[in-house]
Amino acid sequence: MRDQRSFSIIEISQVLNQSDDLLHSFLKLHDFEYNYSKNTEQISVAELRTYKALIDHLLTLKLTSDQLDGFYLGLKLKDQADTQFDLLKPSQDTIINFEIKSDEPHKKVLEQAKDHYRFLRFAFSNPIIFEYVASKDQLFIYSNADSKLIPSQFSVLTQLMPNNHSSIEKLEKLSRSDYLVSPYNQPKEFLRRQYELTDNQKSIRTEILKNKVGAFAVKGGPGTGKTRLLLDLVSKIQNAMPDCSVGMIMGAKPGPGQIELATSMNIHLEWFYFLKDLSSMSSCDILVFDESQRIPSTLIKEALDKSDQILEIFNVDKDQVVHPDEQTANIQGLLEEDNRVKVFELKKSIRINPSLNHFQKRLFDKHAAHAQFLDFRDASVSFFADKDLLNQYLDEKRSQDWVILEPDEYVTRQTGSVKHEHLYLYSTDVKDVIGQEFKNVVILFDQYVHYEDDKLQYRKPGFYPYLELQMFYQAITRASNTVEVVVYNNEVLYLEIQRILTATRDRERKDREKISELTAKIHSLKTQLEEYQ
Repeated sequence: MRDQRSFSIIEISQVLNQSDDLLHSFLKLHDFEYNYSKNTEQISVAELRTYKALIDHLLTLKLTSDQLDGFYLGLKLKDQADTQFDLLKPSQDTIINFEIKSDEPHKKVLEQAKDHYRFLRFAFSNPIIFEYVASKDQLFIYSNADSKLIPSQFSVLTQLMPNNHSSIEKLEKLSRSDYLVSPYNQPKEFLRRQYELTDNQKSIRTEILKNKVGAFAVKGGPGTGKTRLLLDLVSKIQNAMPDCSVGMIMGAKPGPGQIELATSMNIHLEWFYFLKDLSSMSSCDILVFDESQRIPSTLIKEALDKSDQILEIFNVDKDQVVHPDEQTANIQGLLEEDNRVKVFELKKSIRINPSLNHFQKRLFDKHAAHAQFLDFRDASVSFFADKDLLNQYLDEKRSQDWVILEPDEYVTRQTGSVKHEHLYLYSTDVKDVIGQEFKNVVILFDQYVHYEDDKLQYRKPGFYPYLELQMFYQAITRASNTVEVVVYNNEVLYLEIQRILTATRDRERKDREKISELTAKIHSLKTQLEEYQ
């Protein structure tokens, strides 16, 4: 938990009557986003003074000291959420959120209230959201059942304000993997609409929904939310046209989550592997293609020839291929070059936290552009030389709901020999999880993984039909929260990855050593100067 402290409404009521210097000191203790490096607050002194009228109301209600205690100021959910709360009072199950506004509630204020309710709901079963309009001294309460802000009397706070308070820690600990719903891994949560689209996704959705027919492609890297947007579009279209028929062609083998979601949404689901053509989808009004970069060009072209009759939406990422034929087909290029297709781009990863995203880039290319050296607390590396101990360790990880991923095994047709045999019996094949996401992922590197010219390479004798590095790339980008690289029998690689993970700390140590060295030289020069004076 961060060092910022809770406070009592009684205390802040006293502080608000004092000097700006005192308010600045109060914020230094209580503003969660206080910038200590610049010695500046996130909530300005002037803004904090606008809280005074609300604070005065709370005092006049004759709330108990327990009801007035345990408030937090300016907590911000980072990662994808990027949401800040003005004033919070948490208790065991209930959390009260006050947002202070200068104008009457409008659409953006309502959207903020919805977002706050959704995010707080992940940590507390009973979030209560109030919007206080300072200019008119009015209080509004958010009704989740009606999705409305309703005028409220201040007196309701007497009953709603909890008689105890608790730590804000469980809200602080939320990560994007807690509040970003993966449609295929969390189908029930998706169907209950426990998710929100980014402004980028909403903008693309608006443009596509203007059309009844035509071909549209959404391109973007891992974690940008292509699938979430695709299925949200289907849901919106079905609400507008209940009788429409939807067909979905998957570029990856459908798992239980995909099948459950398709069944619940009345989507005709097919894996491209079993399709020679699209005749089984001939009655569909809408065709959607997930992981299009893995779908044969014959099916893509057949669909595009019907794009003047039906609505077609393609999700695609040229980098998420695992077979040379997929790379050669370049389905993303095909879609981008066809003038019948309007292409949109999702640029920012919203699933993968920034630190993990930078580590992934550095792991594959130590000099990757736009990849920073951070503390990489969400990535780790482990070393094993004994296979039995490795398996024992992975058994424990698996029992803790970590997903262990390895490139697919390949059995040769002529001899039946296994190529790229798994190190661990219960590893999941990478191809089976394309398009899915997991909170915590283990990837396994053996003695054939190494660096050449600071780029990760894989060199193992014998035929293997898949792109090994792309398999590893797919594996690591399935993680939304934490990745552990387990290195087997490859000491050199372990040392290389360790240097990536500790680069920031090593640089700081070298900087300290250099400062100490220069300080010693300055002291020596000063001593010599004194001798000559």
